[in-house]
Amino acid sequence: MITTSLVSLFLIQSPAGGSAMEVFLETMARYGKLDSFSTDIEHDFSSGLFPGKYKQHLDFKKGKGFKLVVTGLKGARPDDVAPDFYCDGSDVSRVGRSDRTQPLNKDPNTLPGWEVSGGFILSYLLDSPMTEFFTKPPSELGISYEWGPRKSWHGEKVGEILLKMKRGNESSTVSLFLDPEHKQLVGYEAMNNKKLGFMIYRNQKENPSVNVSSFKPPN
Repeated sequence: MITTSLVSLFLIQSPAGGSAMEVFLETMARYGKLDSFSTDIEHDFSSGLFPGKYKQHLDFKKGKGFKLVVTGLKGARPDDVAPDFYCDGSDVSRVGRSDRTQPLNKDPNTLPGWEVSGGFILSYLLDSPMTEFFTKPPSELGISYEWGPRKSWHGEKVGEILLKMKRGNESSTVSLFLDPEHKQLVGYEAMNNKKLGFMIYRNQKENPSVNVSSFKPPN
């Protein structure tokens, strides 16, 4: 159960009167209501699982699945670049690195590769157990949200939210970047193995027409 003191940490107010936590959760909840979605994603040391510098494209259709594939790849796929993911709505096939097929994740203690590389937006599109980390954070993990100072980031106008986490003597901070109207998650950055990494969502399209047949892995 979240204590009163932890709740007070969540509700650090913005100049406009809304809390950083409330604004972030409202922004992310919008993705869960979409019928379809597409975006380009840029990675640079964004995770320990796939620490490379690479780009992806995501197409999603509610109930039908998604396609999350690396773009602009020339030659062999480097070991630090994510595989391609194809989902038919119930199972996910990964192609390009340790090819295999597995069910969509239902375990709140597991973060599969497609959510690592697709990021928080894909988790919300899928209504993944990962979303409970934000809505129902573990009681042993001290979490707070507060507004950050930055108004621009990687060429984008943004509002910054600092997600601060503490467990025992260890602490970390993730910078979450929203568009100025707080309708989209632009991306996020964090220290990963003592190196600053980031993920950026570009060219976001809400409820576009997507080719569901492309969600099948290539033969």
